[in-house]
Amino acid sequence: MRVIVQDVNDNCPILPRVSYSFTPVPPLVQAAFFTIKATDLDSDENARISYYPQRITETDEVSRTRYYTNNFTEVVWVNKTIETRWTYRIYAVDNGNPRRGDFIPVNVTVNATCTSHANFVINNITGEVFLRAPTLTGSEYPRNSTQRPMCRRCRTGHYCVGDGTELPCGKSSPTEYSFAGANECDKCPEGWLCHNGTALPCPADTWVACNESFCPEKCNACEPGTVCFNGKQTDCLPGTYSNGTGFPCQLCPPGSYNNITRATTCTCCPVGYTSTYRKNGCRACHVREWAEEGSFPFCGLCKTCVTPSQCPCLAVPSPCFPGVACRNLDYGNFQCGDCPAGYEWNGTDCVDINECTRASPCNSSCTNLIPGYRCGGCPAGHRGSAPSGIGLEQATNSKQSCEDIDECLEGGHLCDGNAKCINTIGSYKCGACNAGYIGNGYSGCIPGDFCDAGVSDCHSNATCTSQGSGRYTCECKVGFGGNGYEECGPDTDLDGIPDKGLSCIDPHCKRDNCPYVPNEGQGDNDDDSDGDDCDTDDDNDNIPDVVDNCPFVRNDDQKDSDSDRVGDACDNCNTTSNSAQQDLDGDGTGDECDDDIDGDGLLNANDTCPKLNTTDQRDVDGDRVGDKCDNCPNRPNGNQNDSNQNGYGDVCDDPAIAGNDRDGDSVFNDYDNCVNLPNAEQANKDDDASGDACDDDSDNDGVPDTEDNCPLVQNPDQSHLNLTFDAIGAEVGDLCNKDFDGDGFPDNQDSCPHVDNIHKTSFLHHFIVWLDRQSTDNDVWKISNEGRDIQHTSNRSNPSMLIGNQRYGPVDFSGTIFVNTDEGLNYIGFVFGYQSNRKFYSVMWRHKNLNLDQNTYQAGIKGLQLKLINSNTGPSNNLAHALWHSGDTSNQVSLLWHDPLMQGWEHKTAYRFYLKYRPSVGKIRLIVKEGDSVLADSGDIYDTTITGGRLGVIVYGQNDVIWSRLQANCQDRENHALLFDGVDDYVLLPSVKDLQLTDSFTISAWIMLAQSYPTTLMPVVCTTDDTICLYIENRKLRGRLGTAVVSSNGIIDGENWHHVTLIYDAQRHELVTFLNGTEDARLINVQPLSWVNNSVVYLARNSNGFFKGMLDDVSFWPVKQQDNEVKEYSKLAGLSWPKHKRIVRAHYTMDQRLGTVVLDESGNNLDGSLKGNPQWVQSSLDKVRFQLTYPNNRKRRHVAGIIHTEL
Repeated sequence: MRVIVQDVNDNCPILPRVSYSFTPVPPLVQAAFFTIKATDLDSDENARISYYPQRITETDEVSRTRYYTNNFTEVVWVNKTIETRWTYRIYAVDNGNPRRGDFIPVNVTVNATCTSHANFVINNITGEVFLRAPTLTGSEYPRNSTQRPMCRRCRTGHYCVGDGTELPCGKSSPTEYSFAGANECDKCPEGWLCHNGTALPCPADTWVACNESFCPEKCNACEPGTVCFNGKQTDCLPGTYSNGTGFPCQLCPPGSYNNITRATTCTCCPVGYTSTYRKNGCRACHVREWAEEGSFPFCGLCKTCVTPSQCPCLAVPSPCFPGVACRNLDYGNFQCGDCPAGYEWNGTDCVDINECTRASPCNSSCTNLIPGYRCGGCPAGHRGSAPSGIGLEQATNSKQSCEDIDECLEGGHLCDGNAKCINTIGSYKCGACNAGYIGNGYSGCIPGDFCDAGVSDCHSNATCTSQGSGRYTCECKVGFGGNGYEECGPDTDLDGIPDKGLSCIDPHCKRDNCPYVPNEGQGDNDDDSDGDDCDTDDDNDNIPDVVDNCPFVRNDDQKDSDSDRVGDACDNCNTTSNSAQQDLDGDGTGDECDDDIDGDGLLNANDTCPKLNTTDQRDVDGDRVGDKCDNCPNRPNGNQNDSNQNGYGDVCDDPAIAGNDRDGDSVFNDYDNCVNLPNAEQANKDDDASGDACDDDSDNDGVPDTEDNCPLVQNPDQSHLNLTFDAIGAEVGDLCNKDFDGDGFPDNQDSCPHVDNIHKTSFLHHFIVWLDRQSTDNDVWKISNEGRDIQHTSNRSNPSMLIGNQRYGPVDFSGTIFVNTDEGLNYIGFVFGYQSNRKFYSVMWRHKNLNLDQNTYQAGIKGLQLKLINSNTGPSNNLAHALWHSGDTSNQVSLLWHDPLMQGWEHKTAYRFYLKYRPSVGKIRLIVKEGDSVLADSGDIYDTTITGGRLGVIVYGQNDVIWSRLQANCQDRENHALLFDGVDDYVLLPSVKDLQLTDSFTISAWIMLAQSYPTTLMPVVCTTDDTICLYIENRKLRGRLGTAVVSSNGIIDGENWHHVTLIYDAQRHELVTFLNGTEDARLINVQPLSWVNNSVVYLARNSNGFFKGMLDDVSFWPVKQQDNEVKEYSKLAGLSWPKHKRIVRAHYTMDQRLGTVVLDESGNNLDGSLKGNPQWVQSSLDKVRFQLTYPNNRKRRHVAGIIHTEL
């Protein structure tokens, strides 16, 4: 058996096994001589065959003719080619890969008269074979002629394409022509007459210009003032002339001129003048020459003076006024020039001009001079020059300009600094005192902020904090304890309690019962004047606390019936082992043996929330866990597993579900009362669907928050009889002047006076996080002082954290940290922005340098460190090792700041830490003090990864750590923007040169437009003359530099923040726009501008219109940003690195909340000023920056067309 395998897509095409030999008669015909056809077993595209010719050889047949010359004495042989024979190969090639083919040979014999232009032509698709000889056609010969067919040249007036045809010119255009041997007709050239396919040149002194549809019968005569050459007419230029004949134009004779085009003659120069070199004007003769006018063409020439009678200007003195030019004319005559500036008359005599009376050049006094004038100084209250000059022209065109001095703007006024100054023409007046001040603008205003004024009653060792107009609080400085008002005494352990008792009667004035160990709570179980934290036997049973199984209850027998290491005398469950001694409801019975743990009257077995005091037993998902305590109330999860400890059950915390937390504040969308604005604290005063942070009327009293003087307390009448103002001078209504959020806690006792649901700092409600995921009962934490003091007494080698349940947004977190032992050298610190055991910020501090082990690069370096934990594994050895390392670890930990002094903590030394955290602008600042001295200050660090979360403390391998006097104070959002009405609101910025926009530059801004914003031009950043302009038009982003405009294709949708950027690269001459960090459009060959004018720059307007919407975070860079930097810098609220490097020229964050000046945060003092009435409003840009870092959290919306909705 034989098996044949054939590949149907890898075959060669096959041509017939023949060869062609022929002599075409006649040689040139329109039809094909023959057609070849190949076959191919391939299929589809592989079987597509193309045909190609290739000439291989060429052979001539020559005849020899003998001629006799020189009276038949010599013979000359002449060779003549009769025929030419060509050998071709014609190939057939398929479309496979590789391409394959076949060929056949073809022999062709052609008459020699055809070979000069002849060649084979093949239709590549059909295989038809032609012979073509462009410019030739077939010869005509008698029918009975025996002469072989021949080719001949195409005749004049015809064209031949080479297929034996000869067609006349004139079909496409009546003026087209050809000469003999043409394969196409040409357009009629200028200067030729073209008719019936022929062309003739124009004779001399004539011209013609035929077009495609018409040609005159004869050439035109050359017109006077012009010359004609080669049939083309040319105008005579100034200084030349012509009568229409001859070539070229004639130059005007000496002494004559003309200054017009197409002149037919020249004119003699007037007396005293002769012609210029080019004969297009006249110049005066030298002072020692004179000239007559003459008559063209015999014009006068300058002649040298022989006697004074010929040239009067040579006389001494001159016949003209001093300083006036004298010009000789013809024989014996002269002419004087114009009088000097400041004089007038005929030049022979001149009189002074009184510019003061005739031109009024001055705004003040004017003194006439001979010649000229002088202005006095500007009137009082004005500034300007005191110009002087000579002549009416200068006095008319350069008048004195005196502008009013704005004493208010320039500081040249005597109004009190806390009153409004009102400018008037030539002067100013003082208005009333600003809000929060009393008095008047002339005699002075007493500030309501007594702290700034230095008139508070605070002790000299206390810090004054303003609570508004006339209100303040006093707190002893670090290193001092007391009430802050009457007395502040030394405080060694920094717990706010003085080492020695003070005369004041407040609790904080009593003597510290543990002066060297921080214990703000001052617990003293046995009343022996030694605080529990420094008393080795707190129950006086002569058994040291370290071995006493009831350290706070006397029990000499140390009986422990259930062997849980807690003595029976203090065990809240004597018969059940429960070393943790948890007692949720505080009824004295431990949770392990309490049948109603939460004390809500429902037995644990019947309670769907056994650890939450509530009678609401609803259970929507039927998992036997009540909705009130269910960490995933809409999906069954009876085990309540929460592996990443973010407060949400694993079943509804699926990493595959993108966008669970759209604004990044650690509150999932389903539970977040402000989904699109970070508000981790979740305050909601009126208990509606919108949290206070995104509720236009938080207290539901019908008055918008922006106008409400009590936004969190219902007061529709807006009563303000008490004239109370807050710390920034805003009005505070009577109903909330002492309790702003109306939560029943006075502002001076409320840790969050503007947040209704947080009143005090407490870590009583907390959970423990083991970052190595190895939980242990030996990890012992103690909470005291109502949750403000924390103590970690165990010695655990791996990192663990105690995290409070309460979430915070912007917050100031402070406390005292203390290592109460002489042993250990590892990490202590605290946590903020905790969102899960994978994601949080941590401040960590080592005592000494130490590698994790001998075989690792992971080094624990002493000195304070600020770290961002964003782990892809969560609690694990990898995360624990990364936390040890004082540097970056990919996918685990990023080091944001490390104290450059690398100072380690010391044993039994108290330190006070202060954290400023403003997630709305990504700002973090850490200050640590030892006593009254600043040990470390991070400065402002910017990171937008986390927008809010929980607070806590952390320890890693260090025992006996105390955190005392912990205090978390909520703060207002810093992220604000400017809202423009689109009518007359804008910001006036410094000039183009001040902002350094004259070379390469980058302009960037965040914009938000209304849902149905106008499609007309919306200027974002523009100069006064629109030379530079970043704007929106027809909902598309556009950028302008000079006359060059770069335009995008994407549509900008409303009600979303968009980052827009305009970049000019002066080296590459490119103008580029970016939208949301991605290149949107690019224009090349944009030349730099010369910048003669120094235009000022606007925000939100141009020369023709105004912007309607919100602007935030506008930056100017005197360099071209790299493409990858555009998106990277859009995430940086503070732009700290570019500012430090002096790359940013101006940066307007819009975060100041009030005032008429837009501050430049770059340090270059290029502030702007508000015009019209733009409004300071809250900005949600922190949500957008979070989504730039975590794009899966973006809200997707479907909009027809190309619409940018990334953010």
